[in-house]
Amino acid sequence: MSANNTTPIFYGLVGTLSEDNFIIQSDYPRDHSALTRTCQNLIQRIKKGNQRKCISHEQYSFNIQVREDSIFLCVSGEDTKLRVINTFLENVEERWNSAGRPLQRKQIKSILKDEMDKANKGDTDKIQQAQEQIEDIKGTMLENIDKALKRGEDLDVLLRSTEDVKEAAGEFKKGSLKLKRKMQMRLCMMVCTLIYIVVFIVLVILGAVCGISGGTCWDLFEPKTDNLQAGE
Repeated sequence: MSANNTTPIFYGLVGTLSEDNFIIQSDYPRDHSALTRTCQNLIQRIKKGNQRKCISHEQYSFNIQVREDSIFLCVSGEDTKLRVINTFLENVEERWNSAGRPLQRKQIKSILKDEMDKANKGDTDKIQQAQEQIEDIKGTMLENIDKALKRGEDLDVLLRSTEDVKEAAGEFKKGSLKLKRKMQMRLCMMVCTLIYIVVFIVLVILGAVCGISGGTCWDLFEPKTDNLQAGE
């Protein structure tokens, strides 16, 4: 059974058409003589030209792809996915055409076997591959989102720390201004106190020299009238 739990492709054939008859270039596997004769009878009714046919018989599906004078055929179960069948036929045709020269029977048989193995393993189911890729991408995106959310939490912590630093800086600035004003007031008070002390000391000195009444000091500033009169 195939990877998708459906009937696998179990027979493949490559042949060429001429004006009079059909020639089997190679088929795989070779132990289906009755099946080979049935395929020959079906192909004998087909004309040259680009076409594709699907003929169901009992539980089997005969899928035929004609490209000018080349025929590519496979037999599978009726439940085999059509996209798997089409991909198998297209891959065989592509490898047949890309050879650029007539292939030997053994080489064609190897191509049929290789593509049949891949088809039955699900390797040629492009939709399934795309779905698997989408699942991988989804997983990667979810992982990246988790990482981004974690980085977001770290960023919140960093932002909170930054805000705390800004707040602390603001408080420091306010405290600095308050301290500056306090120091200015203290300096002003010291200057005033110093001036008061100087004035007080000057007054004490004057009081000691001139006396409490201050008469002695005033006498120093009065003109000496007696001496003037004597001179006259």
